Amino acid sequence: MKRSNFFTGRLAKLKFHHFLFGLFFVAWCIAYFTGISSVPFHPDEATQIYMSTDVDQILAGNFNSFVYDQTQQDSLIQKYHLLDAPLTRYKIGIARALTNSPQLLQDWNWSNSWQGNSSALPDSKLLLVSRISIAIFLPISLILFFLLTRKLFSQPVAIIASLLFCFNSLLLLHTRRAMAEGLLIFFLILSLYLILNLPSNWYSLTALPVAFAFNSKQTMIVLVGFAFFALLVKQRHRLKQMVIQVLLFSLIFIGIFYLFNPVVWQKPVQVIRAMWMERSELTNSQLAVISTAAPDFIVSSPLERITALIAQVFIVPPATADVANYQEELTNSVTAYFKNPINDGYGRNMNVGFLYFFLVIFGVITSFNASNHQKTLLFLVFLSVIFEILFFFQIPFQRYYLVLIPFTCLYAAVGLENIFQFAKSHITSGKKVV
Repeated sequence: MKRSNFFTGRLAKLKFHHFLFGLFFVAWCIAYFTGISSVPFHPDEATQIYMSTDVDQILAGNFNSFVYDQTQQDSLIQKYHLLDAPLTRYKIGIARALTNSPQLLQDWNWSNSWQGNSSALPDSKLLLVSRISIAIFLPISLILFFLLTRKLFSQPVAIIASLLFCFNSLLLLHTRRAMAEGLLIFFLILSLYLILNLPSNWYSLTALPVAFAFNSKQTMIVLVGFAFFALLVKQRHRLKQMVIQVLLFSLIFIGIFYLFNPVVWQKPVQVIRAMWMERSELTNSQLAVISTAAPDFIVSSPLERITALIAQVFIVPPATADVANYQEELTNSVTAYFKNPINDGYGRNMNVGFLYFFLVIFGVITSFNASNHQKTLLFLVFLSVIFEILFFFQIPFQRYYLVLIPFTCLYAAVGLENIFQFAKSHITSGKKVV
């Protein structure tokens, strides 16, 4: 009878914990989604909505509109096909089709005034539909993040990390816009979860989320390299299986890239070369403009890049704009958005920022275990992303560092948990001595 009561009590306690978690999750989702309209507008949202007409072209079977034409170097749509990863515009286009929302017929022109771009400004309904189509992925990301962290570490670490994640002011800002960041975070976490947990014989299927991550934002090329590395580690004693998995992974990844980018269908080698050239030209153009207007903003030396990384991830408040072109027009919406203390980036200052930074460092050090391949692989991804940012990014736009947030939340939680356990053990040992 006592045994039965014990199990009944444990079951009731478990159900109560699940109920509390569900209640919190629903409340957080309500707050997250009801705040979407208050997020200040970013002109790049207009570009993604404008390009979402790709879905209309696909539904109409008009694939000729995607064909690369070397003589049409000034074609704006062709430039975006070469420059931008396609998944964000596809997701917005699908949402538009499902809600019968209109097209945005004009792209944003950064050289024009706000008034001059009035025809490129989406109406409130179109903007909301577009934002929800991307924002919907963060709650799923939160659940996956909790499951991943709990599996790798413990339930207390997972709870702390998830709280840091869901209240991170940078995530709350950048994932509620009709831009790539919401999809990027989701497919990053999904990729990590599958890379670290899929059985070796099924590992090639990790190419699915990795390919989706890359087609959300090309900076996730680092994830492709890491997935290959993890595959080689897992199959290092099985050469035949390694070759099979590498081939399957490559076929899946290339197939998804080819499917999502019809611009490469006719001339893949030429178009991929054009993609690289277009991206290089854009980067050089941005560097030239910013070097003239705000030379101190460019980070050139290794020390400057490390400083920018620490500042953007831990200290600088949420950046509602990359540049100040339309600061005056956005003042009211920015002020209203930051009236919410969570949106305002509570604790994002020098003192708390450095405390958080050292918590992350402590968490990395205390969690590193060479015998635990999963934790080692996770750390290597974190390190790879850091090196990619430090090596390639001279313009420290806050959005570029967002990919580090899940890692910092996780390692800060590990650091807090280890400090708590250390203090607890010393208090316990002190009582025994007394």
